[in-house]
Amino acid sequence: MASHLLSLATGAMLLLGTATWVGCEGAQGPAGVDGVKGQDGQDGKDGAQGPSGEPGGPGPGGVQGQPGPGATARAPGVESGTPLSSVIAVTFRGDLGTGATNVAEYVKARVEQVVTGRLPSPLVFPLSSASTDTVRSVPGLYPTTVIKWMDPLAFAKGGARFGANVDYIAFFGDGWSQDGRAPRYHGQASAGWMWINHEYISGTKPRVGTAPIGQHLDFARFLRNTGSLSNTVADGTSWQADALVSYNREWKKQVGGTWMRVVQDPATGGWAVDRNAANVRYDASSVTLAKVVGVTLSGEEHDDSGAPLAAGVVPGTHSNCSGGQTPWGTVIVGEENVQGVYGDPEAALWTGKNDWIAAAPGFAPGAPLAPDFSAPAEGDMISSGDRDSTHLKDGYGYLTEVDPGQPADLWYGKDAEKPGAGHRRVSTQGARA
Repeated sequence: MASHLLSLATGAMLLLGTATWVGCEGAQGPAGVDGVKGQDGQDGKDGAQGPSGEPGGPGPGGVQGQPGPGATARAPGVESGTPLSSVIAVTFRGDLGTGATNVAEYVKARVEQVVTGRLPSPLVFPLSSASTDTVRSVPGLYPTTVIKWMDPLAFAKGGARFGANVDYIAFFGDGWSQDGRAPRYHGQASAGWMWINHEYISGTKPRVGTAPIGQHLDFARFLRNTGSLSNTVADGTSWQADALVSYNREWKKQVGGTWMRVVQDPATGGWAVDRNAANVRYDASSVTLAKVVGVTLSGEEHDDSGAPLAAGVVPGTHSNCSGGQTPWGTVIVGEENVQGVYGDPEAALWTGKNDWIAAAPGFAPGAPLAPDFSAPAEGDMISSGDRDSTHLKDGYGYLTEVDPGQPADLWYGKDAEKPGAGHRRVSTQGARA
């Protein structure tokens, strides 16, 4: 009995134990704290190099840089040894014990030393003359050849070139017109625009059967070397009417004036032409036009192709000597000694030796003056084979107001949308600078 009860009790205990193991699952406990990050593994080996890609297309061309200070290389076509009219800038680089702060003060100080016998040795002042095609300066000053005759004014091929013998020069510093100021002595001193007169080409021009001399020969060689002429320019027999027509048309482009931008290098003090700027040439061809005001011309003019021009409009400007700036920013240039180009309306008064001719036709005492203003058959820029190359005598010899920066053919009053703009001849005929 007892053993039977014991076995029952034992079975109950086993059942109880079994119920404990198969009880309901409890709620999930909170997540544990992340463990410490392990160390990075070693970098894998580089893979094999892939095949080369296709070459890319060429990039856009860069803008050509400015010539360096002191650049004196001649333009292509100009022969070595050719003396060239140039614009030279002189920059003050140091007082060298004089106490000067600019070029003018420096020169005055050196002159004073020469006069008083205190010029330091071995300094030479002023420089001794020398027959060299170089630019020299005394210590303390730095010269720059800014531009020379026949140098291009732009990077583009076939563009305008700097003209012949330089005369009057004006400088318009950037910002000169602020607050209504006049250009003289105002604006930046290290960047701006320059107006430059080109008066003439020296020497003797070519004629049928006769070769040119002096600068005219230098220019003819340039035209031959650049393809504008095909004859042997130093051989007089090669000069015939067709060559003279070509020469005279190019000659007209060498006189007049240049409007160009210049900038100074802050590191060296040297100056250079900004050939990316809107530089403009004004010359003796009909590319340049000016309106005569205050005087009625003897007749109407024509351009280089023979096409008629508006009343009072004259083609070209030449023989430009002296000049001046106006307060409103234009330039007045004096057309001097124009009689050799298209003739002298007073030629009847003089013999070839400049002797006075009394009672000359058109100038008789007591009679109305009647100068001969007709277009001549001969003159410096007149070609016998080109009837459109001659012009009336009374269209030249004026004080001419150039509106620099405006198109060369914008004569005064041409564009109603630009009142007051344009080029005009403003003085009586016969004015001299």
